[in-house]
Amino acid sequence: MDNELKSKEQLLEDIVELKEKYQCYKFLFDNAPLSYISVDEDGRIIKANRACLEYLNYSEEELIGNYLKNLISPDYIEDFISFYDNFLEKGIAKDIEFEMLKKDGTKILFSLNGKIAYDSKGHYIKGHFILNDIKEKRRILDAITASRKRLYSLLEELPAYVCVYGPDLSIKFVNRYLRDNFDLADGKSCHKIFHGFEDRNQEPCVSCPVLKVFSNEKINISERTQVNGKTYQIYDFPFKDYDGAMLTVEMGIDITERKKIQEELQTRENTLNGIFAAAPVGIGLLTDRKIQWCNSRMCQITGYSYEELIKNHTKYFYESENEYSRVGSELELCHNENKIVDIETRWKRKDGTVFDCHLRSSPLDSLRPENGNIITIMDITDRKKAQIQLEENIQYIAFLIDNIRNPLSIISGYAELKIEDEKMNKRILNQVDKIEDLIEGLDKGWIDSEDTKEFLRSFM
Repeated sequence: MDNELKSKEQLLEDIVELKEKYQCYKFLFDNAPLSYISVDEDGRIIKANRACLEYLNYSEEELIGNYLKNLISPDYIEDFISFYDNFLEKGIAKDIEFEMLKKDGTKILFSLNGKIAYDSKGHYIKGHFILNDIKEKRRILDAITASRKRLYSLLEELPAYVCVYGPDLSIKFVNRYLRDNFDLADGKSCHKIFHGFEDRNQEPCVSCPVLKVFSNEKINISERTQVNGKTYQIYDFPFKDYDGAMLTVEMGIDITERKKIQEELQTRENTLNGIFAAAPVGIGLLTDRKIQWCNSRMCQITGYSYEELIKNHTKYFYESENEYSRVGSELELCHNENKIVDIETRWKRKDGTVFDCHLRSSPLDSLRPENGNIITIMDITDRKKAQIQLEENIQYIAFLIDNIRNPLSIISGYAELKIEDEKMNKRILNQVDKIEDLIEGLDKGWIDSEDTKEFLRSFM
């Protein structure tokens, strides 16, 4: 008797607990922010929560007992029937999109997520669906799609190849340049398209820049000569799709001509460097009379190292401030007139010795004199000595000519007065005349000629 009473009491407690749980679940079901619908095996609605009723504008009496397919837009009926058959077979549905009708006929876009509840024997009890309004999501997706089309339209017309890769190196997009310049036969992998390698069962290259980007999510810049014989500057950078999927965008810019120009410029630079290195004169670039760069001969002439000369002021080469100012004035005057200037002055070496030098200066850019000027320097100490010696030699020769003329006059007079042998007299006078002709030629031809002196000096 006591056991039976206890069983009844336990049963009553279980019933009360079940009622409480039912009320709790009913409250959650009715007040959930999402739309819930339960259907029987034939697709008839047997339960709908408040959110669903309010959104579709139906009363519970109008909706319960109605078929779910009657709420589907006519354009989607066939797809829904096929979907429901598949749902009954598999017992689950995920993110299936349909257009549904409100009571007033307004069309709304929903996605359905559903699951079937079975009894212990596996028999169908009811199907539960969650309805999500995806109108705003679709609007965003449409905007993203439109934005992507605009992006791809821009990439399509770029004068460089663009390729979008998935994590498995599958090619998601190629632009027109790539299609026009590479063989994109179906099934070809990227290393086959760009490098001409065998496909090797789609295995990636050993140092694949695309996989490197997927690995570290950092931009990778490289330079490669592709299978079409052109050299490309290649930029691989990570890119997240709207759904969060990681992609890699590769852009290849043809730099073949630029490389050729760079090589030509490098060749010319090497040639100029060779000329500067082999030049017998010092060469440098001055800005505000400070040395920006110079050749090795400039270092040899001045006795300073290259590091000591660079950025050094040339005023320290001059013996006095006045001489520095004089040379500066001549340089400024000629540069303002866009002329080449030649100046002779004296410079001091690092060891303090002074030497005569010839400076020649020309603007680096005639239109922009502020960019500096190219200067050459030649040590003319030996030439100056030779000039002095030349002047002395010319004066000595003139002295000799005068001293030769006097004895010749005496010899000529003596021969005419004292030598009676007519034959001998004539012979002596004839030789005197020849010597006089030679002296006269020297005298008039180059010894006393200032033009000749200048001509001789130009070779010293």
